[in-house]
Amino acid sequence: MGLFKKRKSNKKSFKTRLVDEGLKMMGVSQLQVGLDASLGVIKDTVRYNLHDKKAVEEPFYMPVERYIRIQKEFKKILFLFLFFFVLDIMYLLVGLYHHEWKLSLMCVGFGVLILAFLFRYHFWLYQMKRKTLGCPFSEWYKDEVVSRWKKQKEA
Repeated sequence: MGLFKKRKSNKKSFKTRLVDEGLKMMGVSQLQVGLDASLGVIKDTVRYNLHDKKAVEEPFYMPVERYIRIQKEFKKILFLFLFFFVLDIMYLLVGLYHHEWKLSLMCVGFGVLILAFLFRYHFWLYQMKRKTLGCPFSEWYKDEVVSRWKKQKEA
């Protein structure tokens, strides 16, 4: 006879309900979904870029005068960003000396941004020197970084 059976309660304890409500208010479930999506994109990007595939290299043609002018402009931009990077490093050192941690952290972020621009323009300049578009990162690294490192060791 089921009249006097003790029924199991579906009620959660106060502590469990409090934690669940707090997590809902903070939007943890949405953050988890967003984080999972972001990590999936990052994993796919890394997996795609780490494959040793041959990039489709497209030769491009332009008049020699324009080609030389664009190369000079790219070199000017590279030196401008290099100058900004040196200024940023100096400002970072001053901030560290005066214990301005927020300023120093901001300088580090700005320096990373400048380095990204430096890399972009240098990579474009490398592609223009080779007169091909679509060079993979591995070729740039082999030709520009490793070959210069070997030349310095030989000298």
